[in-house]
Amino acid sequence: MDSHNYEREVLDVSRKLLLRAAFESAGLESVVDQVCPKVAVAALYIAGELVAEGAGKGNSCEVGALAEAFEHYSLRDDGSVDIVQVTASQIAEQIPVQRDGILKSLGRFDECIEGVKFQSLVGEECLIIPQMLVCPCDSPPTSACETFLERYSTNSGAALGCSLDEAILHGLNEVVERHILSLVMLNSIGSGGEIDIFEISQTRISELLDVIDVVLIGNIRVYFVDMLLGGFFCVAVRGEEKHEFSLPQIGSGFSQSFLLAFSRAVHELIQAETLYGYEERCVDEQAIRVISCSKRLGALRTLQISSSKVVDSTPELYGRFSHRPDKQVESALASLQLAGFNGYFRVLSKLGSSVVVVQVYIPGMERFNLIRSGKWVAPHSVLLKSPFEG
Repeated sequence: MDSHNYEREVLDVSRKLLLRAAFESAGLESVVDQVCPKVAVAALYIAGELVAEGAGKGNSCEVGALAEAFEHYSLRDDGSVDIVQVTASQIAEQIPVQRDGILKSLGRFDECIEGVKFQSLVGEECLIIPQMLVCPCDSPPTSACETFLERYSTNSGAALGCSLDEAILHGLNEVVERHILSLVMLNSIGSGGEIDIFEISQTRISELLDVIDVVLIGNIRVYFVDMLLGGFFCVAVRGEEKHEFSLPQIGSGFSQSFLLAFSRAVHELIQAETLYGYEERCVDEQAIRVISCSKRLGALRTLQISSSKVVDSTPELYGRFSHRPDKQVESALASLQLAGFNGYFRVLSKLGSSVVVVQVYIPGMERFNLIRSGKWVAPHSVLLKSPFEG
C-alpha cells in the first residue's frame, strides 16, 4: 500500500483521471510533465493562456502536481471569495488572535484592509484574516500595513481533496508542518522552547529509504520530532553543501504516520533539488543576505541541530491511527485544542462532489520558516512583546 493513501479517501477511479475530468468541466486544460520518476510539474490553461502551475513529489507526483496547480488557481480566482473591508485594528481585536503575534500587531496600523472570513473547525465562530496574509500577490505593497503583511504572507494551508475531510486534513497537516519547522529553525539558533529533536542515524536512514523505494546520491541528514501536536514531523537536509545550490536544500513533512512524514520530507528535498533554477537561486541569495546580517542566524544556513541526539531507532513505521481522513481530522483537532490552538478554514473551490480546495489557518502557528525565503520575520513571542520588531 502506498503510504500516501493513509490520508486519502478510497476511490473507485484514478485520481489523475478524476482531476482532469473535473478541470475540463470547469474549462481548464491541464498538462503534466514528469521530470523524473519522483517529481512532476503541471500547468493549467484557459483558452491557451497559462493560469496556474504546480509541482508534485513521490509515487503519485503527477496527481500532486495537478492538485497544487489547482490550489494555486483557486487562490488567484478571487471571483468566488467574499472580501470584507475592515480596519487593521478590528482584526487585531478578535478574541481568537490574542496569541497570534502577526494579527495582534495589526493594532498599530490605522488603515482599512481587505479581509476574508474563515469558519471555525470546531464551532460556529468566524475569524477575519487579511487577504494579503493568506493569498500572496505579485503587486508591491503600498502601505506600512501591507509591507508588514507581505513579509508573513504565504499560501500555506491551501489543500485539495476528494472530500472536504481529506482537504481539511491536508491543510491542517501543512500548517502544523510549517509551524514545527519554524520551531526547529528557532531551536537551531538557540531561540526555541523545549522541543526534543532527534537525528536519525545514517544506517537507519538507509533502511528507511529502502522502505520508500528511494535511491539518493550523497548523504542526507534527517531530524524528527516525536508526537508533537498529534503527529510526527521530519525534516531532511542535504548532508553536504553542493556547489549548484546557494543554500543546502531542505524538505519537511508532518503526518500521524511516521513513515509518511519521513517520505514526505525526503521527497520534498528531492523535488527542491530537481526543480532548482534561477528563481530559486534568487530566493536563496536573498535568504543568505538576511541570515548574514546576524551571527546568531548563521546556523540557519545549514540547519545543523547541535542539540539533537543521534538515534538508530525511530517510531513505529505503521503506527496505530485511523486510515480514514475524517477520523484523522477529529484526532488532529483534539490534539490542537489540548495545546491551546483552534483551526479555521474557508472553501476556495468546489468542482462537483469529488474535488474541493480549502485553506486552513491556525492562529498562533509560527511562520519563522519564511526567513529561509529571504524574509525578515520574527516569532510570535517577539511580535507580542514588541510588535515593531516584526
